[in-house]
Amino acid sequence: MNALRVFMKILVGTNENCGILNGIVLGLKELGHEVKSFVKSRDNFFPEIRYDYDLTKESVAPKIFSEVPVLRGLEFRLRNTSLKRTIRRIFQKELLDFDAYIFTWGSVLPNLEDLRILRKLGKKIAFIFIGSEARYYGAFKQQYPDINITLPDDYYLKDDLNKKIKFIRTIELLADSIHALPDLSGLFIRPFHPTYVPYVLKGEPAQPRHNSRVRILHAPSNRDLKGTRLITQTVEGLKGEGLDFEFEILEKKPNSVVLEELKNSDIAIDQIYLHYPGIFATEGMAMGCAVGTKIFESGPEAIFSPPICNLDENNLKDQLRKLIQDQEYRLAFAKSGRDFVQKNNAPSWVAGKIIDGLTGNQTPHFSPTFFCEKFVLNKGTTLSDEVKSLNKEVVEKYAEKKMVPVYLDSLRKRELV
Repeated sequence: MNALRVFMKILVGTNENCGILNGIVLGLKELGHEVKSFVKSRDNFFPEIRYDYDLTKESVAPKIFSEVPVLRGLEFRLRNTSLKRTIRRIFQKELLDFDAYIFTWGSVLPNLEDLRILRKLGKKIAFIFIGSEARYYGAFKQQYPDINITLPDDYYLKDDLNKKIKFIRTIELLADSIHALPDLSGLFIRPFHPTYVPYVLKGEPAQPRHNSRVRILHAPSNRDLKGTRLITQTVEGLKGEGLDFEFEILEKKPNSVVLEELKNSDIAIDQIYLHYPGIFATEGMAMGCAVGTKIFESGPEAIFSPPICNLDENNLKDQLRKLIQDQEYRLAFAKSGRDFVQKNNAPSWVAGKIIDGLTGNQTPHFSPTFFCEKFVLNKGTTLSDEVKSLNKEVVEKYAEKKMVPVYLDSLRKRELV
């Protein structure tokens, strides 16, 4: 095994989401690295996870500040100011002697300031994009026009396009490697490494169920993004046809509760709009359920082949009916799931891929082209000169040489450089 891969001292941070950060830490330790974890934001559905630096526990005001409505805003400002100072002090005194830094969602210091510092010090940096920190819904709707996802207006209003592109471009310019999934790439320019989420298998192998009355579980983290309204309507329609089955929506429950419910379910429905199996779908496979969610089945984006029933808004009713009625069809998915997770979502396997990208042992094999070729600004939206300059810089540095003048000309016509 490569010595770099055994003896690196690595910091992993900074925002926990569905146990992903913790899974990366465990995988790196299995590979022999010395690892510390740092979180500014944790996932409250995973309360059992412990971190070396947990800044979410910091408090600067008496409890009454959080209990009295008029004082909450003041407490937040006090806490935020104090927290920034604490984080900066820890970073300067304790977090500069690592060999490599792996970040999810965000980095340690505000505005990615630490990436510039670490880069000057010759440190290795990997960045893993997870979701809405990278996904811009204006681009997503253009990139996938056949997906009729309906989102509240504030999904678009709260997304500052200049801020989001600057965030992505800064990482594209300063990180040694980037890891993401294709349907997050609407604003990306630099090639990246597609990666699975790490998942820690727990307990005895969960066997596929043979419940006399099929039980379906849906556990949305966000009803709009997961398509819960259409899923519920479809379920009611199938019951109206006379199909007898159980359907439960599980929300805002600790992960331990979700896992127990999955062990008693036959089918797990994750989502119908966004692509790829996330944590809930992965948990469903691990727990012996037949999983239904949206995945790519063809084209350059079809980089994974999980044993999953591909669901979308057009086939949802027919596929769900077949999963309920056809036991052989259902069990074929259920029997393959755990082995797939054990191989492709093992923390050490995922961590190894991240290290390969970080050390240059693996070439990025997904090249996003949508932004450079097709993305157009929504009416009334303009890019700042700073962001236009960053777009140009990343194209010149990372686009295929013969495509650089083509992309720059196309971007100019769309007022993106």
